[in-house]
Amino acid sequence: MRWLLFLVALTLGTALDLGTKAVAFHHLPTYGQSHQVTSWFAFTHAQNRGAAFGMFQGQHDFFMVVTVLAIVAVTYFVHTAPRRSRAIPIVLGLILAGVAGNFWDRVTHGFVRDFLDVHTPPAGALHDFFMATVGRTVWPTFNIADVFITGGAIAMVLFFGREEQAKEAAAEAGKDPAPEAAAPPPETPEPAQAGEAAA
Repeated sequence: MRWLLFLVALTLGTALDLGTKAVAFHHLPTYGQSHQVTSWFAFTHAQNRGAAFGMFQGQHDFFMVVTVLAIVAVTYFVHTAPRRSRAIPIVLGLILAGVAGNFWDRVTHGFVRDFLDVHTPPAGALHDFFMATVGRTVWPTFNIADVFITGGAIAMVLFFGREEQAKEAAAEAGKDPAPEAAAPPPETPEPAQAGEAAA
């Protein structure tokens, strides 16, 4: 069952990522072209030659190696997942879908197609908060694959954390209770003296 869930998540996730990229770049064919949806969100044509959210620009060969390692690692985690697990194979399938979607872009286009553009409103409390805390209000453009990879990685950390807590709780429950203090032996009556016996 876990392999079936993994393959379904992988197939649907990859299709969703590549499909949304194709639609976005069809309607925004020019680099830098943008369609504002709200004061904090827009669809923008961006070409990423790095990792998720624009990191490590230009490291093409490095990402080819990372992709192979990711495929091996995800396959291993699916194989070792509990047979009755449902969430872990789905999350791993979405992670690999994100890896596969961005890998496809690098092979066929030479860059990753990004189009999700999130930023704070131009003014207001939210704008001031992010400027004061992180010094920026516009984030690197990303895509659905980046969401799968980043969100899936966070979910796996949470899963492993819960598993460790469950193991620790089971270990504590399996310990033998502390032995109770031994009760003092019952007092034995003293033998009667000879005079008392004669009386």
